[in-house]
Amino acid sequence: MTVACGSQPHAEPTPIQYRTATKIQIPNIAADGKGPPEHLDAHPVLTPEPTAVHPWPAQLTEADIDAVLELAGWPRELWAEARAVVCGIGNQSGFPWGESNCHPASRNGESLGLFQLWSGWFPYFGEDVSQWDDPVVNARTAWKVYQYDLGRGQAPWTQWSVKP
Repeated sequence: MTVACGSQPHAEPTPIQYRTATKIQIPNIAADGKGPPEHLDAHPVLTPEPTAVHPWPAQLTEADIDAVLELAGWPRELWAEARAVVCGIGNQSGFPWGESNCHPASRNGESLGLFQLWSGWFPYFGEDVSQWDDPVVNARTAWKVYQYDLGRGQAPWTQWSVKP
C-alpha cells in the first residue's frame, strides 16, 4: 500500500494485461481445391487490445505516478523530478502542491491534466487533446515537451511553473 501525494492510502495499480488470440483458418472456397493461404495459420499472436482499461484514481499515488511515467516513456532517472513537478513532492519551487497535486483531471484554463500542459501541445505532438485527462497521454506529451525544450537549448522544465 502506498500513500498519495497528501492523500488516503491507495492500492498498487493493476498492470494492463493483454490477451492472446489465434489466427483463424479460413475454409477453402476456391474451386481449385487448394487449402487456405500459408499466411493464415493457428499460431498464437499477441493482440494490442488490453482486456481492461487501467482504472486510474482521481488522485494518483507516488506508485501510480511512477507507473504512468514508465508507460509514457520517461527515463527512470527523471521520475523524482517529474513527481516533484506534478505533485510537489520534494520540489524547490515553494509550491507544496505541484502543478496538479497528482490529479490527472486537473484543469486551469488552457493548462490541462497531470502536467498542466497547454492544450496546443497535444496536437503538436500527434496526441488527441480530448485525452488530456488520461495520465499516460498527458505524461507522454509532457515528455515530448520536455525534450522539445532541451532540443532548443532551453533549461529542463522550462514550460512548467513548478520546478523540481
